[in-house]
Amino acid sequence: MDFCIEDTRRKSVPKIEELIKDGVITLRVLVFFALLLPQEGSATTGGIQGTINSVAISAAASNLPVATDSSPDSPTPQIRRAWGPDVFWGVNVDMSLVTGSDLRELSEVWNVNTIRLSLRIREIQFIQDDNDPYHLNEADLWELDRYIDLCERLGLRVILTNHRPLGSREWFMPGGKDRRIWSDFLYHDYLVFFWQKLAERYANRGPVIAGYDIVNEPDPEDQVEGSPSDWNLLAGTITTAIRQADRAHTIIVESIWLAKPIAFDLLEPTGDDNTVYSFHFYSPYAFVSQGGQDPDGSTLPLNVTYPGHIGGEYWDKNRMLQELELVIAFQQRYNVPILCGEFSVARWAPSASAVEYLQDLLSICDEYNWSSLYWCFRDAEGSGSNLETEGGIDDYTVVGTNSARFQAIRPYFSRNNRWSGPMTGRPVYKPTIRFDEYHAELNTLSEQRAQEIDPSHPEWCWFGRFARRAEDCFDVVRSLQPLRYDTLRDTNVLILSAPQNALTAEEVTDTVRFVSEGGGLLVLGDCSLGDRLNSLMANFGMTYRQGILGSHTPLWNAPSFVVTNLNQTHFTTKGIHELHANWTGVLENLGDALVLAETEADSWLDANMNGIQDPDEQNGPYPFALAKQFGKGRVLAVADNAFYDAGILLSENRRFIRHALPWLAQMANSFSADPTSGTAPLTVQFTDESVLGALPIETWHWDFGDGGESDEPNPVHVYEAPGEYPVSLTVSTATGSDTWTRVNYIQVMVVMPVLGWTGLALVAALLCLCGVQIVRRRVKTVAQRTWGKERA
Repeated sequence: MDFCIEDTRRKSVPKIEELIKDGVITLRVLVFFALLLPQEGSATTGGIQGTINSVAISAAASNLPVATDSSPDSPTPQIRRAWGPDVFWGVNVDMSLVTGSDLRELSEVWNVNTIRLSLRIREIQFIQDDNDPYHLNEADLWELDRYIDLCERLGLRVILTNHRPLGSREWFMPGGKDRRIWSDFLYHDYLVFFWQKLAERYANRGPVIAGYDIVNEPDPEDQVEGSPSDWNLLAGTITTAIRQADRAHTIIVESIWLAKPIAFDLLEPTGDDNTVYSFHFYSPYAFVSQGGQDPDGSTLPLNVTYPGHIGGEYWDKNRMLQELELVIAFQQRYNVPILCGEFSVARWAPSASAVEYLQDLLSICDEYNWSSLYWCFRDAEGSGSNLETEGGIDDYTVVGTNSARFQAIRPYFSRNNRWSGPMTGRPVYKPTIRFDEYHAELNTLSEQRAQEIDPSHPEWCWFGRFARRAEDCFDVVRSLQPLRYDTLRDTNVLILSAPQNALTAEEVTDTVRFVSEGGGLLVLGDCSLGDRLNSLMANFGMTYRQGILGSHTPLWNAPSFVVTNLNQTHFTTKGIHELHANWTGVLENLGDALVLAETEADSWLDANMNGIQDPDEQNGPYPFALAKQFGKGRVLAVADNAFYDAGILLSENRRFIRHALPWLAQMANSFSADPTSGTAPLTVQFTDESVLGALPIETWHWDFGDGGESDEPNPVHVYEAPGEYPVSLTVSTATGSDTWTRVNYIQVMVVMPVLGWTGLALVAALLCLCGVQIVRRRVKTVAQRTWGKERA
């Protein structure tokens, strides 16, 4: 069979005989290929074509593992371990909830060396968006990069897991279960694209990436071979895609039916010899989740004990082993590593029972050399699975490492080997954010300021959570000093959060200079800002108008006003589909600023706040957010204070701002130039100012924007022609690289000739002559017009 299927979105895929030669196509997949091939005169559907594109991406996996004979008396066969000789005991982490200080405690106090990182922010899709599946959001990837950098510095290895593939939602999320991925091959293609791009990004990150857990708890109702519900087919396809980009890092494949052990009878090895097979253990569910909600909607009873009769069966360690016998058989048959990817016991389960249950399960994992990951570390306020809590279902008492459940697991954590590298040595890029609090705030932004105003406010905790997350990616400075250029020049992003006091003329001048020379400015609005900021904002083609943002609902309710008209091509708003506007003013575009978000056309400015559109109240739409490139810097102005109270919890405001901050900071000084402007020919000295990681920088590559390049650390370049030129610098270590770009960084102007006295006299004579000719022509034109009127 000599043919090649063309992928019109990306590139051609290899011939099938090449895949067979490389050992990545099983007979089952080959038969499925034959079923998918269009018959003469027929056409494939988009979904089927997408699957063909996915299945035949590339070839890189090894042959299927060979089944080995193991004595039934020996529970620990000699198996290949993808992670080396060590078994680790770790935890699951939700990236949106666990901060850098939490991770430090996890590493230094708990002695955990591996985490399984959920790439999800609650019900919001992270990285890949439903409406643009062939695009990974750069702001999300930027934040993930910073999080992985932090884990690496703390000695934490990271398993990346996709908790919500497109076309798949968990049953407890708003909208219920989504099963499109199990009925439409197109969603296979989306997931393959996701993992291929992540593998390309992290292929050279070294051992900090402990693995790719390709789907969390895959759950097709019935696994039909050769259909979209065929999990073995999808797992093999994703493996092939990852191996095209990354041959080094481990792949993790879970069993179906929410990763239940009993589904291992339906699981097939992918053929890749650096793959771990994983199950989740929550059996018996009536014990570990007692008092919670059953998937059928009923409430599970409380005070269930272990060992004991649970759900009509007697559960103890022997019954656990029976539940796990298919996992054990799979391990022994194929000689592959096994991971217990999730397990937990509700904090309100009887304490002695919870301890014995955990000890029994972990002793089995230990006996069979299975690594394990507890669900979950500091996942949410009031969570039943948090190891640091005790008490009843309505009693959320934090006792830290003194909890009985933690003490049951701690001996296993203590056995972890401390992992300290080798580090990838990526240059560390951590911009500085300056919160201006010198001018006070109408609505607070920073956690410290909020607590000073009202420490008992029930929603300030969300400010705190966001502030701590910001500190993971930025150096955060709370400033009580006037805005002066000499201090601003060391800042990457300045945030003005609804300032209560006006800026002075000197502060306006210095702030404009700061932005012009590469700084980022974020201005958050309020309903009564008015002219306190307009002396500054007018420089950027924007202005604030006092008043209340209108509503197209019968009753005025600003916190529930939803902005749905968003610019889906801009970095900061791409993938965000609604924002909630709070008590706010109106933002107007006076110049060439870009409108990122605006209200509905039938909204109005409810200036007198009576909830009724009066005759003098104008219709929308009104801009909610504006952005502008200004000189070498950037400005983002928001009509609403996007951090106000529950706004960061009840809407996508926090995601919007989280995207905006790295965009504003991109002009940061990772390198410098002297001078940055002048007349041609302009000689410029470039200097690398990268902050080093653990490994030295080995190579530099400069792109000067005019076609010139250099591989020197600190080159000199001559610009011959006038124009504005972007400059990019890529620095690389033995295991990683980073690139920074500064837009329109070098400005080269036209050379004006120097005229002597003779030249000036000639220019003056020429101007006089031109003036005479212009007068003569105007006189002639007037005469013609007069003559024409007389003849008429």
